[in-house]
This record gives sequence, structure tokens and C-alpha cells, in this order.
Amino acid sequence: MERLEAITRLTTLVGQDLRQLADHHRVTVWSKENKKNKGWAGHTI
Repeated sequence: MERLEAITRLTTLVGQDLRQLADHHRVTVWSKENKKNKGWAGHTI
């Protein structure tokens, strides 16, 4: 992906709740051991 396309795609996420997007895309934020997945935001984006 070219830089311009990446910026365009990221711009569409501005103002959106990443937590809701993570749930929608089934990205694990909290493990069963109650530990936070430190990369959840990157996986969501």
C-alpha cells in the first residue's frame, strides 16, 4: 500500500470508537486471564 492510500484509509477512522470497531471485527482486547492485548488497536486499524 502506498503512503497516500494509507493516510486516506486512516483518515476515515478519525473520530470513530476503536473499541467498538474491535468488537465488530472480533479483535481480542482482554484475554481470559484478564490481561490487555497491547496490540489490539493496531490489529483493529
